[in-house]
Amino acid sequence: MNSHVLCNASIYDNTNRLLSMFDNLNTALVELSNITNSYLLVVYYLSTGNLINTYKYIYDVKTQSYVMTKNSVHKNIKTQEDVKENVKEDTKEDTKENVKEEIKDIVSENILAKLDEEINTDSRRKRKNPEDKKQEEKKQEDKKQEEKKQENLSIFSSDKGSYLMFKSKINKETLQEKNISPLFIAKYHIIKFMDINELINFDSNDDIQIESDIYLELHKVIESMDYKKENVVEKCKCDNNKDCDCEVIIKTKDEDPLKNIGDEYNEVCNYFMEYLTELKEPIYSSKSYHKILDSNMKLKNELFKDAIAQEIFE
Repeated sequence: MNSHVLCNASIYDNTNRLLSMFDNLNTALVELSNITNSYLLVVYYLSTGNLINTYKYIYDVKTQSYVMTKNSVHKNIKTQEDVKENVKEDTKEDTKENVKEEIKDIVSENILAKLDEEINTDSRRKRKNPEDKKQEEKKQEDKKQEEKKQENLSIFSSDKGSYLMFKSKINKETLQEKNISPLFIAKYHIIKFMDINELINFDSNDDIQIESDIYLELHKVIESMDYKKENVVEKCKCDNNKDCDCEVIIKTKDEDPLKNIGDEYNEVCNYFMEYLTELKEPIYSSKSYHKILDSNMKLKNELFKDAIAQEIFE
């Protein structure tokens, strides 16, 4: 036995074509499929006995290794009369078996070596140094932020259109502000404030990124109002001391959103707070309304009864 050869099935998919390539070799090993997570298939060609043995190596998840199982034996795939002439039947059979066993040993060694190489290469690929890992995490985070940014722009653009629709109905006196959907009322007043102060352009979206940034900062003012409502602080009512100055925090939450407002937006946010205090009805964020509606279906029906009657969802 002089040599063995590996070939890829993605290039050669016909056994006879493969065999024709190895006429000058005593032994040829043909790999019919790439190493995968499930199995690999190999074919042994014994020119001395004109025999092909096909073995399938199944991947065992438990042991994380490839286990060889014999699939089938195909005789006389290709004839070589020059080999048959001087070989006796019994000698030929012995030779076939000996060569077959020898090939199996070589194949097993080579397959194991190849598998080890693949596994080690894959492990090295998966093991990234800390710097590469940080860069990958930053790349993923930047991607998420960009997707969120585009989502906010899309929503804001739609909200501009909704505001104009409500504004038109109110000007025509077919709708009152108090009947605007509670899930949109906060957005309505933010955009109305921007409209009054000429911070928004309804004829173009050229500056929509700047407008959206202002909108998001103003929305933090309303979120802060929700925060203060949910973090109620009451005077302690001690039985022994009616004038006790103890304070009891009824509920705690995350940091006040006002603390996250950018310095360049402080002035406009202060004006917006003044605008909100002049409203007759308190404004809640849509997030707060969702909590209320999800927990009280009866209240949900009451909130939407007048809105539906006004057909504001046209």
